[in-house]
Amino acid sequence: LNDPMPVNPGLTIQVIANGYDQYGDTYSLFLAPMEWSATGGTISAYGYQSALYTTPSVSGTYTVSATLDGVTGTLNIPVYTQALTSIVVSPASTTVQPGGIRQFSAQAYDQYGAAMSTLFTWTATGGTVSASGLYTAPSATGTYTVTAASNSKRGTATVSVSSVRTLTSITVTPSSASFSTSASRFGRFA
Repeated sequence: LNDPMPVNPGLTIQVIANGYDQYGDTYSLFLAPMEWSATGGTISAYGYQSALYTTPSVSGTYTVSATLDGVTGTLNIPVYTQALTSIVVSPASTTVQPGGIRQFSAQAYDQYGAAMSTLFTWTATGGTVSASGLYTAPSATGTYTVTAASNSKRGTATVSVSSVRTLTSITVTPSSASFSTSASRFGRFA
């Protein structure tokens, strides 16, 4: 069994056992029903190779075991309640013209650095930003901050509003003319 990412208390997940022989080759587990157990939470709807595991309501690391013919495989499942610790806004900085628009996005992270879902409140020190993170720059040039907030945590991005256009990149491409490499186009070579 492979160790998973941390999960929330009270969540039901499917756990799957895979068998291997002494050579490392896959071994069929459909010979007899698997015996399932857990150090916390409950096992239900178990079968030959899989079971449903419901995590307990208390945070901690719990072990799910699958046993067949005296051979046991284990899976350690970390269970915890996610706590929002940081928000990252993308892009972190950008430049737009007065009245220009830019789409921002935000991602929340928990105390273990795992991405988590949450709703954001968007604000801007200049210009406007919609509930979906769409920023519209003000007519005045300057540097402004776009903020995504949730549960007292904030992530920010910097927006420079400038009417001066600056060259930032150049690409080189072939023209639409085609070139032939056949010898008949250039005559015969002796």
